[in-house]
Amino acid sequence: GGGAGRDAGDDKRIELSEWMKGYKGVGGYGFQALSGLNDKAAANTAWAKMDDNGGGIVLLDEWCEFIKAAEILSGTALGTLLAADEAGGVGQVWSAPKKVEAKVKAGNKGPRRVSAGKPSASKRAEWAAKAQGKAGVNAEDPMEVAKTVAEKPDLLERCSDEMRENKEVVLAAVSADGPCVKFAGPALRFDKEVCLAAVLQSWRALQAIPKPMRADKDIAKAAVSQDMVACLHIGSSGTKDREVMLAAVRNDGRAIQYAHHSLKADVDFAIEAVAQAGIALQFCSEKLRDTDAVCQCATEQDPRARKYASAEWQRENPPLGTSMDEELDLKKQQKARRASYLALRSQFEEEELAAGVDPAKLSEASRAHRERVIAARAHARADAEEESRQVGQAAESP
Repeated sequence: GGGAGRDAGDDKRIELSEWMKGYKGVGGYGFQALSGLNDKAAANTAWAKMDDNGGGIVLLDEWCEFIKAAEILSGTALGTLLAADEAGGVGQVWSAPKKVEAKVKAGNKGPRRVSAGKPSASKRAEWAAKAQGKAGVNAEDPMEVAKTVAEKPDLLERCSDEMRENKEVVLAAVSADGPCVKFAGPALRFDKEVCLAAVLQSWRALQAIPKPMRADKDIAKAAVSQDMVACLHIGSSGTKDREVMLAAVRNDGRAIQYAHHSLKADVDFAIEAVAQAGIALQFCSEKLRDTDAVCQCATEQDPRARKYASAEWQRENPPLGTSMDEELDLKKQQKARRASYLALRSQFEEEELAAGVDPAKLSEASRAHRERVIAARAHARADAEEESRQVGQAAESP
């Protein structure tokens, strides 16, 4: 999030501007990849190596892959441990992917481990037989193989083509480790049930499935309801979809930053976001940052959100305790908002009953979020009714 350490505003990623501000502080930890960062040129070179897909943002997996590759290719003690950890249980030593290996600075004199290339179908079958034979597993029996990969999902890579095309085997593996879906047979990587099971286990599996499957509404919702960063991988169709993005902001209100501009300007959608995280107000449209219902909801959830409201709203709504507050006719406003709140609460309960949701079983956080949403919508409705009444009175007056 650009600050020191982790806080409520942290977005769990690194942008180029953040990297250039802080690169001087990462060189003292002893990692090969982070040594020699003495100037901006070296920092830019390191960034180009880290940003594996050229997306302008470095996520955790890219950061770890960058550091790991340099340690292994330098032959350090840590690199030896990391290479052994990647072996997969059949004596195969990990080597950096070519695109990562090419990015590690030339002239590295450490010992290299060279990959033998992509294993053939016969080689995979041989590995599978060895690994499964040691465990007393019949490599031709899908039920036994499914049981094995459920315990050791990475063995799916070593299975025969026939087993990697077996839906029960693949489901067993991805239900234990979602990203293992990348080892599934070509046909199953386009199977919705398999992809959904993988993403439900870990949103990171979204990066391992084909783009058309990422656009599926159910799969996208399963991913974004775990981590807002998943919004980066669901495409424009996903970020325009109200239902998908509602799932995202109900998990983390800051996900509104990834939503289509039409959603950022939607009052009800914005209320859902700021009710979960008040600081999400900064990502709402300019008009909504001057809207009383949205700003009140945001500042009640997090007082720090006040600074993101419009200057005019801040002037008209000074902090509690000032003389202006005492002049407001609060009783009249509170009465109207209370009536609207009770009507909306009844509507919510009817909708939950129709959907089979038991309010008594909601978590404390879910109940609090629900109450903030109802209160904010009631606030907006009461204000709209009052404004309409005033307009009507003005029209009737001579």
